[in-house]
Amino acid sequence: MSHYEARLQHDLDVIRERLATVSAAVEQAIDRAVQGLVSGDLPASYDVVLDDKPINREIRAIDALCHSFVARHYPAAGHLRFISSVLRMDVIVERIGDYAVTIARQAVHLSAPPPKAILDDIELIAGQARRMLSAALRAWNEGDAEQARATMKLAAKVDNTFASTFEDLLQGKDKRPLADLFALLGICTRLERISDQAKNICEETVFTVTGETKAPKLYRVLFVDSGDDRLGRLAAAFGRKAFPGGGHFESLGTQPAAAVAADAAQFAEARGLDLDGAEPRWLATHLGELDSFHVIITLDAGAREALGVIPFHTVLQEWTLPEDLEAGWREATAGIRKLMETLRGEDAS
Repeated sequence: MSHYEARLQHDLDVIRERLATVSAAVEQAIDRAVQGLVSGDLPASYDVVLDDKPINREIRAIDALCHSFVARHYPAAGHLRFISSVLRMDVIVERIGDYAVTIARQAVHLSAPPPKAILDDIELIAGQARRMLSAALRAWNEGDAEQARATMKLAAKVDNTFASTFEDLLQGKDKRPLADLFALLGICTRLERISDQAKNICEETVFTVTGETKAPKLYRVLFVDSGDDRLGRLAAAFGRKAFPGGGHFESLGTQPAAAVAADAAQFAEARGLDLDGAEPRWLATHLGELDSFHVIITLDAGAREALGVIPFHTVLQEWTLPEDLEAGWREATAGIRKLMETLRGEDAS
């Protein structure tokens, strides 16, 4: 190995080791913040807040090392991917440290210790999120893309626990001050976000090792009208045709008709649209699936009431379209194009 190569490798090793060290400190901060909450140890919670200062300083120092590395070595290919990933990792690690601080700050301001059942839920979600974070950081440190891909799948379990804990907190809202309820909800949200950041670490690992970038997100869009026999069905068919790589489009009816309207079927045939089967579908049999959609679009007034409670992560859009098929089609397609450009940018298709 030449002197230059040895110096380059030394600089890379220093950056990697310092990032691993500060990541470990952030993991400990999460553990200490949760333990301070569970045990009611206010001094320990305040220590978490203070100890975030050196963590932030170290992350800034790692940023400086990365910029210095670029200026000194003019890296390319794998080395450049590594440095660019470290810079993004710094942001991720700092955010996780911020979550620990928020948990600690919320803990010291609770008016009373949380009920044991709630603390058990918090420890459960914290344990799941921490295991995912540890696995993600281990995959990063070892450069293991396959382990990173496997770790991403753990996010679903954390999401399910978060949803259950969220519901438990809401059901017990009359038993504790409102300020405490919001604080506990905030704590659970930060713990759930740790799993999101762990997933980001996994994506950075895959990028660093293989050069593969994150696949564009596929957005699920649902159109709901009264019969699922005209504009809703046409809108979903247009979405599938115009944005095959950007979205998954479906339609449902609050009181579905027996068949697609004849004028809508002719309209679709003239434009080469696939109506995804001839039989309209009933919203009531799919209410349990609404949380799988990123966007739900209602096309008549009664549809909103039939949907009931909109899932937390779902966006509702209420469109009022002309009854005339041609005019309604024009407004619907324009709205879909605008929506997809908002969700995916210029590369919406």
